[in-house]
Amino acid sequence: MLRMTKIKGVPDRANIKPGMAHYEGSGPTGRTCGDCQHRGYMVEEGRRYGCAMFYKLTGKSGPAVGRYWRACKYFLGTEHAETDARRD
Repeated sequence: MLRMTKIKGVPDRANIKPGMAHYEGSGPTGRTCGDCQHRGYMVEEGRRYGCAMFYKLTGKSGPAVGRYWRACKYFLGTEHAETDARRD
């Protein structure tokens, strides 16, 4: 059996979650998909609880993303929504 060396800080297959735009845990420490603005979006069929960034990157709706999964590098928290609203 082939064994690969696990390098600290480098994602591997244990960090892959179906429907996420990038590796789980590659985003801000302590943040989760449940805190991300990309979780949940509307399509013609109705609301999806997948990752909107995954949809944007692939053009396909992925499976629902777990609320407690560790955030990926595309994490966009609520603090960004407040900043965007002030610009309008």
